[in-house]
Amino acid sequence: MMALRMIGTATFAAVLGLVCGAAWGQKQTLHVDAKRLEVHFNLKDPLHAVNGTFKVRDGSVSFDRKDGAMDGRTVVDAGSGQSGNETRDKRMAKDELNAESLRL
Repeated sequence: MMALRMIGTATFAAVLGLVCGAAWGQKQTLHVDAKRLEVHFNLKDPLHAVNGTFKVRDGSVSFDRKDGAMDGRTVVDAGSGQSGNETRDKRMAKDELNAESLRL
């Protein structure tokens, strides 16, 4: 999960750098377009690697140019995981992520 957070933070930081350049000294909040974004994951163990995606449900990032503070959140649909193996994806959503209990 830490890898997912790091990828999201790096992506938001890059977007903020481009969008907020003209807003020096102001706090800016950007809201993600969930229909156009997805979170990519990569899990490795000694035998193989699993790559896949999750759909983003919601998210935002705030950046204060005055003091450099940044915060944000990304809400990922735990039941939307796609790794190319339907059996594994269903097991991951049900048993590992308990996706049904996380529905908003």
